[in-house]
Amino acid sequence: MSRRGRLLRTEPSDTGAVLTRGELARLARLARRARRVSGGPQDIEFGFDGDGRLWLFQSRPITAMAKRPRRLGSQL
Repeated sequence: MSRRGRLLRTEPSDTGAVLTRGELARLARLARRARRVSGGPQDIEFGFDGDGRLWLFQSRPITAMAKRPRRLGSQL
């Protein structure tokens, strides 16, 4: 996700579940908070429980950044 909560890329899910806009917004807030508390960008692991609560499982500094995906319609 971008700093503003825009979805940049996804990874396949074992369950095929897709996050709702509300869940993405909550996740973006959690990511910003983890970044602020830890002092830099974080790789976070999270989950939603059956009641819809968002849980942070772990957070660690990002040590390697993947290339940003090309925007749709951009030239090579």
